[in-house]
Amino acid sequence: MTPTKKNKYFYWLATILLVLTMLVGCYPANVSWSSLKFWQTAKQGQAMDEKAVARFLSQIRVRPGNPDAHYNLASYYQERGLYREAIAEYDKVVRIDPNYIKAYNGKGICHDQIGEHDEAIACFKRAVTLDGTLEYVWNNLCYSYYLKGNYQEAVTACEQAVSINSGNIRIRNNLAMVLAMSGQYERAFKEFTVAGGGDKTYAHLKMAAIYHDKAMFAKAYEHYQSAQTLTPDSETARKGLIASREMLKIAEAVSKQSDAAKEQAETMNLPTAAQAAIKSTSNVLDEKKAAEEYVFAQKLFEKGAFTEAAQHFEQSLTYNPSLKSANKGMTAAEALAKIDAAPSTKNVAVGKSQNGYRDKTSYAFERVGIEISNGNGKRHMARDVGKYLRKSGFNVVSLSNARHFKHESGSIIYEKDYKNVAEAISASIPQLTEMKEVNKSPRSNIKVKVVIGKDLVSSREQYRN
Repeated sequence: MTPTKKNKYFYWLATILLVLTMLVGCYPANVSWSSLKFWQTAKQGQAMDEKAVARFLSQIRVRPGNPDAHYNLASYYQERGLYREAIAEYDKVVRIDPNYIKAYNGKGICHDQIGEHDEAIACFKRAVTLDGTLEYVWNNLCYSYYLKGNYQEAVTACEQAVSINSGNIRIRNNLAMVLAMSGQYERAFKEFTVAGGGDKTYAHLKMAAIYHDKAMFAKAYEHYQSAQTLTPDSETARKGLIASREMLKIAEAVSKQSDAAKEQAETMNLPTAAQAAIKSTSNVLDEKKAAEEYVFAQKLFEKGAFTEAAQHFEQSLTYNPSLKSANKGMTAAEALAKIDAAPSTKNVAVGKSQNGYRDKTSYAFERVGIEISNGNGKRHMARDVGKYLRKSGFNVVSLSNARHFKHESGSIIYEKDYKNVAEAISASIPQLTEMKEVNKSPRSNIKVKVVIGKDLVSSREQYRN
């Protein structure tokens, strides 16, 4: 090879190496997030925690103008409950491609997760405007309307989803649920029957749960009774009958005391506590003091001190009569205080509790922080169970993965003062029978941790809707 040819050879070789180096330094536009291993094996060292993953992600360069890369990153954030970060990435997607339907759908789900239902509805509406044949988007729009409490709009959206795919069981269930919430109970029962493959026990249990959530305990009792008649060994029906029967007793006790208080007030020509607070004009509007009283009242409520809580909710209203949340809080606290004082309910047996009696904190279980941890590795299990428990009134504040996915059976781990909450969760999810008491939870805002095992996989559909 001549010197001239050698020089040309080395020149081209150097050029090729330089180009390869530049390409390796760039983030590939078509990279699959599922192929990246964020969790290392035991041989490679410790697994990355969430902070380490966040630092790792911050170093990744997403190529400008590539909507797919932003979408994949948004999906990653969304699956880990980082909804604000996910929304920011979805916004980048639609700025690059305004017709990217999946980004609107994902963004809508994130908004729903953080309680921004109007924003979620706008996203889903944009998606169905772009393509009205996607049943999953109509279904999500239905669920978003349901979360906001617009049940008739939810029915319309779910009906549209069913018209596109009548064989989707989840959509059928959602349609039945919003029909029931909108008061169309006969249609709801028929839809639940269809969704259950003709199983009327399934339909009765679903209707009973909805009636129970709406505090229509007599109706709930009827449906639990029908379910037990059809399927005598149904544990869900048995527990539902017990719970509905006790709630009927409590409701009756409260009603009697409320009627007596009302009659006494009318006799004395005096307004009720709520009316007195709202009509009070003796105090100057002071929003700061109202807020302070409200926060203090909430803390008392959480501790089960309902009488004291009602007093501070009332004081909050004297400073700001238009504070609706305080008025609701006072009404709830007064009702629970009456229940607590009612002779017929002081020694009411509940479930399989060792002490056999209801305590004050059992009425405030919806305030107790709960973590749902996926211990079986099935995708979205923690999310689905978390949603199910939230709809049942539990305060699910965290979703996580367990240290490993080899948990054969689920369990409930609770701080010693919150056994009643653990038992209530077990009543809602009968497969969770193993319970463990600890002195202190590692996280101050988590009082009860639910670990989902492999034994719950076979019943997954029950907790998806």
